[in-house]
Amino acid sequence: MTPQCQEWIAFCAEHYPCKGDVLEVGSFDVNGNPRHHFKAEKFTNYTGIDMREGPCVDRVMNTQQLDFSDDSFDVIVDAERMEHDNRFWVTIKEQFRVCRPGGHIIITTRSWGSFPPHDYPNDYWRFMDSGLRDLLEYAGFECLATAYGERCQVGDRAVFAIGRKPVQLEDRPFHIVIPSANHENLIACVSAIVQNEPQLPTERIIVVDDGARAKAEARLPKLTWVKGKKPFIFARNVNLGIAAANSNVLLLNDDAILQTAGGFTTLAKVGKGIVSAGIKGMVGNKNQLTIGRGLRPEKSMLCFMAVFIPKSVQDKIGLLDERFTGYGFEDNDYSARAREAGFTLSVFDGCVVEHESVPSTYRSKANWVGMMADSQKIFQEKYQSPAAK
Repeated sequence: MTPQCQEWIAFCAEHYPCKGDVLEVGSFDVNGNPRHHFKAEKFTNYTGIDMREGPCVDRVMNTQQLDFSDDSFDVIVDAERMEHDNRFWVTIKEQFRVCRPGGHIIITTRSWGSFPPHDYPNDYWRFMDSGLRDLLEYAGFECLATAYGERCQVGDRAVFAIGRKPVQLEDRPFHIVIPSANHENLIACVSAIVQNEPQLPTERIIVVDDGARAKAEARLPKLTWVKGKKPFIFARNVNLGIAAANSNVLLLNDDAILQTAGGFTTLAKVGKGIVSAGIKGMVGNKNQLTIGRGLRPEKSMLCFMAVFIPKSVQDKIGLLDERFTGYGFEDNDYSARAREAGFTLSVFDGCVVEHESVPSTYRSKANWVGMMADSQKIFQEKYQSPAAK
């Protein structure tokens, strides 16, 4: 790998918003490898694949039929490989499939000139910058930039590209459901959504009103309001919002503040079951605290602070159990039911929600500890086992 190829990859890793899980396609180290450009501060898992075993190869795999699920990686690196792929148009479609929405692909390959055939095991193609641009767009990527290796000698011409997998809202439409009694909380919460999700129609924000509407509606126009039932029971009022949505839902507490641009849109596209945003601040399950590691599994339960619940989960296991009339444990129960039905639980740090600056409506109540104990007792009786705290 020439020094200019290394420079291009290092530049993209540093100057574009690349982070998370990295897949290198064609990672066999012949004369240099780009793995060292992806430092642990921004990048988590780095997986190198190739058609044969060797240095820097973590898994042997056919690049034209990748053994990974959809939306598995945040960054795809294809360095000095494409000219050796007899069906590169098939491989790039696979790369698009396993790339997460909003993720990036970084390419270096051989261009025009007299660079001799170099068989690893075969050499088939040479590329132009316009060809890489068309190839990225054919696969579904947005082409962000292309370049030539200007300082290469005759016969050593390289061409580079970087692309991005679009985040398309309508791929997996969803509604946001927010139960709220506090107009100040609600205004802060919704304002953060509007700022970070400008393409999301505000009509898809469903507020189950427990007293916030009277003072909030004038400042938050075009929301969808659902009248909550008294006395307020979290599970019951959330279920009213889910029923009104009749779609995928992002269940959000009114004291949770979205911090990531496009975060909820991206959250709705990762994972196959219930997915929580990464939490900054207070959360009962410490595994949900953001640690910058992309999508990661959760084996116990998810606190329902900012969670995406697909319609497929709702259809199979139903709504929240309204017997939990105190504080908490309806999320323990729903998580357990989802796992038993074969759905996964996961946390996605590509979407961060802050939960420390806005006061909690529930925890401000004098009897919230007793309310939690009541719900814990219901959970224990239902499952006949100690409740997970």
